Amino acid sequence: MMSHTMKSMKTVFLMLIALNIAFTSCQKDPADPNNNNNDDSFVEFKVDGQAYRVEGVLAYGTALSDQLGIYAVYNPDNSTKNDDRLLYILFDKTKDTGNILLKEEADDDFGVWIVGDGATDDKEFFTYNETAGGVLQLTQKTEDVLEGTFSFSAATFHNTHKVYITDGKFSVKMR
Repeated sequence: MMSHTMKSMKTVFLMLIALNIAFTSCQKDPADPNNNNNDDSFVEFKVDGQAYRVEGVLAYGTALSDQLGIYAVYNPDNSTKNDDRLLYILFDKTKDTGNILLKEEADDDFGVWIVGDGATDDKEFFTYNETAGGVLQLTQKTEDVLEGTFSFSAATFHNTHKVYITDGKFSVKMR
């Protein structure tokens, strides 16, 4: 298992990539004032029972060098940074459809939940903590689209807080 410092550095790096992709690709189309750009991508899930649904350009898939990612950037209207939420799931790009265990970071298959800016330990939750984990069920994997379901528990680095992410469904276009 990676050290706490290495995990923190990787988390910050992945968060910066996710935010960069989200904000550089979220330019409004004058023909589409809701900024959906005719994108029917979505990610929906519950965190400790609270429902979230992210649609359009803020729900997307990406291909990294050795992983595929599913991202949901929750940014409510008129929100502050503290209201923002980021969920992402990364998994080994060589895996095919079926169940993928989300557990150890060393296996490249894990889920993350970040509250606000994620600046403190009680705002970043990971499946690669020893007491967390779950399953991603990938039902469609093409060059253009990822679809499936997921559920997992995620804990802070020091295991002081834990969240349960349930009823997850997604259909995202790859960017």
